Amino acid sequence: MSNQRRLLNRPPKTLEERYFSEIRPQLYERHARHYQYGVRKGITLAEHLDSACQFILTVSRIAGVPEDKRSLLLAATAVHDLNKLDSQQRNVKTLARNREFLREQLEAACVLSFVISDDDFELVRRLIERHSGHHRTDGALFLPEDPVVDRWAAMLTAADLFDLGIPEQERLRKVQTELAVAFNRPSHLFRVRVSEDRGYITALLLRAC
Repeated sequence: MSNQRRLLNRPPKTLEERYFSEIRPQLYERHARHYQYGVRKGITLAEHLDSACQFILTVSRIAGVPEDKRSLLLAATAVHDLNKLDSQQRNVKTLARNREFLREQLEAACVLSFVISDDDFELVRRLIERHSGHHRTDGALFLPEDPVVDRWAAMLTAADLFDLGIPEQERLRKVQTELAVAFNRPSHLFRVRVSEDRGYITALLLRAC
């Protein structure tokens, strides 16, 4: 009975706890053998998605993003490379607007429970499209974008760039450019390696000035 009481009184898992216990293992289960090429040669899709998810968890927390929106950011990040998840190799924009396909991928990544309403699906779609360079292509080109969505999209773009296989100085400059949008102020990024696990961000220090 005492064990039951402790379980009942246990606070809900944090988003980070859910990521490490439920979502991250599934990424490696599905994508650990999916090797990439080009600027991501030598990094599996699992490692890339893991790196991006941990980045988004860290940055969104520092930026003070509400928890319900952090979970949607994480959901979008976990499946942001939709074209790499499609056997037909369709483009990201097409796949992001295919609700059935998007739902399937969110479910497979163990993040569908975060995406509840039509508005949630719409936000996830917009974030995924924006990270891939499809900027405001939903028929509202001449309408102002929500500045909050601009900030969140910049976080996902920065997360996607973080492990890019280009010279480090260029890579950090690209990431910091996106973080300046995300935080609405100039930012400096420092990464300290304490592990050779390329898919695992062991330390990420961000200092805004």
